[in-house]
Amino acid sequence: MISTLLSSVQTSGFSEFDNVQSLNALLFKVGPGLGINIVVLKRFYVALNGFLMGNFIAYTYDVKNRDRSPYGFNTNVYTETAFGFGYNSKRLFAGASFNGDINLMRIRGASIRTNFATIFVTVGYRFDTPSFLTKGYKKIGMLNK
Repeated sequence: MISTLLSSVQTSGFSEFDNVQSLNALLFKVGPGLGINIVVLKRFYVALNGFLMGNFIAYTYDVKNRDRSPYGFNTNVYTETAFGFGYNSKRLFAGASFNGDINLMRIRGASIRTNFATIFVTVGYRFDTPSFLTKGYKKIGMLNK
């Protein structure tokens, strides 16, 4: 049988995955990170951040012609990095960020590594605050105008 998780070449090395059709994981991540934002010429910014976290994973997998496996648990290291740049004025803002992360799970004697990369593009315009919000903020003393 061919697994939907592995190619036919990989299956020969991991016979335990022959019948595995899908993998479901729940991840909880905790750890320190470091970020920096640099403003250039009052309106432009560059941002860089990175995190090194403990990755706590609960997983189960579906086996062909059988029920779902019981939940397994493991802990490992996870990294995430991001780089962004943009423009910020009183009314207009725009920017882009590039994010990447790496996860590693150990399941049935194999290490499964996932890499993700995303690009976000943001463009926006700031409108005046609606008068009912401004009045409400002034009434409760949150606005100093």
